[in-house]
Amino acid sequence: MKKRELFLLALLCGSLSYAACDLFFWTGEIHHGKILTEEIQQIAEDHDTKTKNAPLKEINEDYACWMKIKDLSLSLPVVQGSDDAYYLDHAFDRSENGQGTLFFSASDQPHDPVRIIYGHHVHYDPAAMFSPLLQLKEKQDPVMFSLQYEEYEEQYQISYLFDLAKGSSEFTLQKHAFTSADDFHQWIRYAEENTLIHGREGTENDAYVILQTCGRKKDEFLIAIGIRADMYKVFA
Repeated sequence: MKKRELFLLALLCGSLSYAACDLFFWTGEIHHGKILTEEIQQIAEDHDTKTKNAPLKEINEDYACWMKIKDLSLSLPVVQGSDDAYYLDHAFDRSENGQGTLFFSASDQPHDPVRIIYGHHVHYDPAAMFSPLLQLKEKQDPVMFSLQYEEYEEQYQISYLFDLAKGSSEFTLQKHAFTSADDFHQWIRYAEENTLIHGREGTENDAYVILQTCGRKKDEFLIAIGIRADMYKVFA
């Protein structure tokens, strides 16, 4: 066999070896993420809203609250760290994982009128992270979600749902407060004009949580805006 053919064969074998290693680590990462999610969900099921805080904090001190969207079968922890990029590729136990973890923006404060939770649309797993949000486009009625903290639970109604081009300046995602009624109406106008669902109408006096994930197209986000409902339960 000629030297050139031997070189190409060696290069091909090397490429296949690297590809096999990448596939091994990728499938292992998926398996670990699935097992971890099941274990964490079991902890949540075994404890009430108040008592599950401690065991989840033991796993990750960045744990902020538990999120449930019953109509989408979504039940996952939400964290808040100091670096928004970190949980894009780290699981709840801080292991490296491409599915990431749901997380509040690091700049959000608990009582901000507008907060945002980020999560991946995992294209190969429709049940992982924020993948279920894509089902909202098929819903006829507004969907509720809850954020369960150690001492209280917040209920939100998803009242706006729309696609937003990445890099677009038409809607401000990092909006923590409103300076006036006009400021609010400028902020909400794009959502009102482009929403695919119609829930309750928001006002400048409401509290909002934005849910952000990637859409089906690579160049767009799917944005869901929840308005806090009247129910606000405090646990004794």
